[in-house]
Amino acid sequence: MDRNEIMKLIPHRVDMLILDEVINLDDNSAVGKYKVTGKEFFFNGHYPNKPIVPGSILCEIMAQLIAVFASQRRQGLPLLAEINNAKFKKMAVPGNILLIRMDLIKDSIRIITANCSVSVDNSLIASAKLTVALL
Repeated sequence: MDRNEIMKLIPHRVDMLILDEVINLDDNSAVGKYKVTGKEFFFNGHYPNKPIVPGSILCEIMAQLIAVFASQRRQGLPLLAEINNAKFKKMAVPGNILLIRMDLIKDSIRIITANCSVSVDNSLIASAKLTVALL
C-alpha cells in the first residue's frame, strides 16, 4: 500500500502524512516503512546542525500505522488518545529507513490499543504502547 492508498484510508496530508507505505496488514498486526529524507519540516528546528527525528514524530508515525489498521476494520476519524511506556533508544536521522510495526492488544468499537515499535537495520530505536480512538 503506497502513500496514495494510505491517503484514501486516513485523513493525514502533506506535511503530516509521514508513513510512506504499508507492507503488511493482517488481523492482528501491521508493518509500514518511512524513509527519512532530511527535507522534513521538523528538521528546520530539530536541530539545524544535527537533524534528529523528534520522539513525538516517531509516536505519530506509529499512530498513523494504527490508523491505517483501524480503517480496515471500521470508519471514523482516528485520533491519538494515549501514549504509554514510550522509549527512545537511538536516534533516527536522514537516510534511515524506518520499519514501523504494530501488534494489536485491544480492539473495541471505538478504541484500538497496540504495542508499537520503530526499527532501523533490525535495531530497535523506539517503542510505545499507543491507543487510537475513532470518532
